[in-house]
Amino acid sequence: MTDTNESLCDFVRRCYPLPGLEPVLLRLQDAHGLDVLMLLTACWLGSVRQPLAHTDWTTLHQTQSVWHQQVIQPLRQARRGLKSLADTSSFYAEIKALEQALEWHCLEQLQAACRIQLQDDSRDSRVLEHLIACCQTGNTPLSGELRSGLQQLSAWMERNARS
Repeated sequence: MTDTNESLCDFVRRCYPLPGLEPVLLRLQDAHGLDVLMLLTACWLGSVRQPLAHTDWTTLHQTQSVWHQQVIQPLRQARRGLKSLADTSSFYAEIKALEQALEWHCLEQLQAACRIQLQDDSRDSRVLEHLIACCQTGNTPLSGELRSGLQQLSAWMERNARS
């Protein structure tokens, strides 16, 4: 599992480039409307063995939802829309860079909103339970397909997110 002193941003910098994580996250984003940053936060909290009872997912959603809905999603839609237009590659790159800079800003805000309170006797990952709580407090119905996707993401973290 992850070093309990590893920050959320360091966790994302280390894990996101690893093979297999990006497609799982983007599939959950595109198929279920989930926020990748919230999923990564859930993975991080679970990886550092944060007890679920010590995590205020409602506050985390409130911290992130305005940025996600009013800033990041519209930029992503604009960027994806430019992909099919001719002579827009420089605009595409600029929007992508801005989108990524804002996502790093949001990750810093999410980390600040998390209060890490580790339970010393726990050695078990809590990734899946944090992913489920993230979806439930975000009002995303847990369909069988979504639960399967979350289990896939949790299993990926178990195999690959060791520091």
